[in-house]
Amino acid sequence: MLAPLLVAIHAGELLLLGGLVRALHGQAGWPWLAAILVAVGVAWSWRGSIVLTSMLLSGVRPLRARLWLAETRAFTLDYVAMTFEPLRALAAARRRRAPAMGGSPATPQLVLIHGWCCNGGVWATLRHQLHARCGGAEPVVVSLQPVLGDMDRMVGSLQRQLVRAGVPRDAPLLFVAHSMGGLVARRWLQLHGGERPVVGLCTAGSPHHGSSMARWGLGRAAAQMRPGNAWLAALPMPSQAHAAGRDAAGRAPATLSIWSDVDNLVVPAASSRLPAGRNLELEGLGHFELLRSPAVRRAIGDFVATIADARHAPDVAASSPAPVS
Repeated sequence: MLAPLLVAIHAGELLLLGGLVRALHGQAGWPWLAAILVAVGVAWSWRGSIVLTSMLLSGVRPLRARLWLAETRAFTLDYVAMTFEPLRALAAARRRRAPAMGGSPATPQLVLIHGWCCNGGVWATLRHQLHARCGGAEPVVVSLQPVLGDMDRMVGSLQRQLVRAGVPRDAPLLFVAHSMGGLVARRWLQLHGGERPVVGLCTAGSPHHGSSMARWGLGRAAAQMRPGNAWLAALPMPSQAHAAGRDAAGRAPATLSIWSDVDNLVVPAASSRLPAGRNLELEGLGHFELLRSPAVRRAIGDFVATIADARHAPDVAASSPAPVS
């Protein structure tokens, strides 16, 4: 499941579909409709096959049509968004101003980190909502490089993108991550957390203890997500982050881990559970559907808003988010 290849395939599909529509423009009747339906059917079928294969390999039981359809839909829509993400990122870079715009120095800077073999396009349905809930600068939507490389190199990519985005070194950071992005954020905390204040880390479907499905993946990053490997074993949990990432008031980052009982890519699903901090287990959501579920969007939005509000009222006793679980 290689993101550049899948994005290229999807872009090719869009070009072919556009060419088909143009070629059949003005023709009425069933040939035009049949051609469009066949093209859409082929596109849906191979994506549905990938999702079904992942569900079979992960041992999701029982296999339910609703889960398969919803996950295939989410997978398809995410790759549509990822196909156009480079154009969005270019436009964002051209209009970007100092991150302090629209917010005070106490307002957290949102940083959105995607998962394995994806790009920042997976946040298409969430970035505007989270921006509104945080009320600060435009989120930094990260696209990690190299795609299949070592996660330590991805940490370097994350660090460079924070610098390119002009995020001040004293700006409090709030990480929201999906899947592998949660591990990249934790590694960043380990290596660079003492350099910048971090007020929160929210992960959705992150294999904090590894995933057996990673054995089917290619590249160094997939190997680092396999249970029991040395890299993962040496990665401290956010609750063990010592001084790294603490803000000027000495507060450690608040944490929230969201996960699903039938995640088809994180196996076992409870691997997403943090031993300390807040955890929210949901039922009946696939790996990509986690980013499109109203319940997940609400939970992440509440987490972000609570932290943002607490930053503007640091003397309030309940200045940290209430436990979710």
